[in-house]
Amino acid sequence: MPTSPPEPQLHATLQANARLLQAIGPRLYPEASTGVIELVSNSYDADATAVRIKVEPTQIIVADNGHGMDQMMLQNFFTLGKSIKFPSKFGRLPIGQFGIGKFAILAMAQDFSVYAAWDGDTDVTTTS
Repeated sequence: MPTSPPEPQLHATLQANARLLQAIGPRLYPEASTGVIELVSNSYDADATAVRIKVEPTQIIVADNGHGMDQMMLQNFFTLGKSIKFPSKFGRLPIGQFGIGKFAILAMAQDFSVYAAWDGDTDVTTTS
């Protein structure tokens, strides 16, 4: 009898449909304000020293001066359960752990856009 499980022969990547995320978001985070709190937490984890929140009738904007994201990091941002952290230049302990908090925004919006530049780069990466 084998003492350990056999090595897997196939590998698969978990993917989630956007409608699934829209259904899960409000159940995980029933309070709409939690979405803003989660985004500010992401700003903190990105070593932001300033976060600006602007509330308008049709949108909420959360902007910060954190280190930002390049194209690969932005793709990872939209991967369910993936959370990439960098050592904080301020010695901060990260708030986020599981890579799902960013979807709390779906508790108050059906869609959202991310505008990001990596650490002062002038090229802005956008996705919705």
